[in-house]
Amino acid sequence: MKNIIGFYTKGRALDALASFYDACAQVEIDEYQNYDKALGALGEVFKCLSKAKMTDEALQEERLGQLKNKITLIKKLVNARRIYDEDSEEAIKQCQVLLEEPDLDSAVRIGDVYGLIIEHYARKERWKAYVFYCTSQLICKL
Repeated sequence: MKNIIGFYTKGRALDALASFYDACAQVEIDEYQNYDKALGALGEVFKCLSKAKMTDEALQEERLGQLKNKITLIKKLVNARRIYDEDSEEAIKQCQVLLEEPDLDSAVRIGDVYGLIIEHYARKERWKAYVFYCTSQLICKL
């Protein structure tokens, strides 16, 4: 990994390095569900894209905007996971709000958010509340 980063850095290919870090972040999410590490990699993407000298500045600004949105959504999930032990009800409320975000699936796997909610209701043995919640969510999306 260090060799790849060194190669792109020496070649001053910051947009390619940003793409590499973005791919690393996606692997952390998809394979390990490690959103904390993904945030670190996305921070590197932001640094690289900010420094990159792309020929199309509008495209660069668009990518930075999309990246900021992605980072914000991931931070919301990470925060909900962190506060769960202290205030599980607040964490679940944050998850429910997160599920209402447009383009959530571009940053966070929706199943990971539902997984936290399922785990919560399973711990509380509130199966009926969870079934009602899921049913109402499905009806609203239809």
